[in-house]
Amino acid sequence: MINNICNKCGRTIDVVGVFCPYCGNKLEEKPELKKSSKIFLISYVAVLLLLLVIGMGSFFISYPIAILKIEATSQEEFTRYVHKLGCETRKMEDHREGVSLHQYTDESCPVQIEYLTFSNTDTRVDFYQDKKSSIKENSNYQQYSEIDFPSYQSYTIRGKKYQSIIMVDNMILLIESSSHQDLANQVADDLGLIPHGNASWWNLVYVSILMILLLGILCFFKIMVKFGKSGWIIFVPIYNVLVLGEKLYGKKWYGLLYLLPIVNIVFFFVSCYQLGKAFNRDDISCILLVVLPQIFIPILAFDTSKYVDRKKVTG
Repeated sequence: MINNICNKCGRTIDVVGVFCPYCGNKLEEKPELKKSSKIFLISYVAVLLLLLVIGMGSFFISYPIAILKIEATSQEEFTRYVHKLGCETRKMEDHREGVSLHQYTDESCPVQIEYLTFSNTDTRVDFYQDKKSSIKENSNYQQYSEIDFPSYQSYTIRGKKYQSIIMVDNMILLIESSSHQDLANQVADDLGLIPHGNASWWNLVYVSILMILLLGILCFFKIMVKFGKSGWIIFVPIYNVLVLGEKLYGKKWYGLLYLLPIVNIVFFFVSCYQLGKAFNRDDISCILLVVLPQIFIPILAFDTSKYVDRKKVTG
């Protein structure tokens, strides 16, 4: 037996026995999970963990592979793409040692793009670092992203102006725009210079989240039944939290605290503790409900424990 409160009269019992000395009610034995419930919960958690592991694993594996597959854009591809934008390219006489080619879009183009190829690795790396530092120091940006791989490096900012620099093999691409930032953001993607991991991993994560939500609904359905109420009450807005307030605290208005932002987060964990007390759990079990509700609430929902009326206990 894990408690010393009678389920019927709500009185505290200080003696060991099978029946309550005050009302004669047979005392509840230690709650246990039925074999079918154990199999269901273990299987559910196992499938959930498997989906999460596969999903996260596919992302962390597929993303680096996607980066390794990126190849430098050729001069012909760059020129052809600029023409699709309705723009023309210009060739710049770049006298820096190691610069093989330096092309840029004309001023009429909504996006300013520079395309450079290098024959000298040191010159290319120095150029990338100098441009990256210049973008960081001279721009008022709201967000940025950076990728740093041996074969692929990029730095992008968005704010009042969109600026991006990408280095792949012997090529560097500079993209800049103030008034057409969405188009500028699309340029590198259109040229195949943006890595895309396997999107299917997100589907597994979504399925996992859905499974967690469904398990939560099922658990509170069963808890509501243990309260002596219809399980479908959990689907009735406002009324469901009023019932929780009444069953856990003895007063319905406590449930309204679930509707207050920020307060409801704290109140949820307080209610997890109260939920344990409502089913005669000891302090350690109640603390576990607070610390790991995703594990111990399903156990409480599926075990054989019985609800103790809070009004009787407090009375």
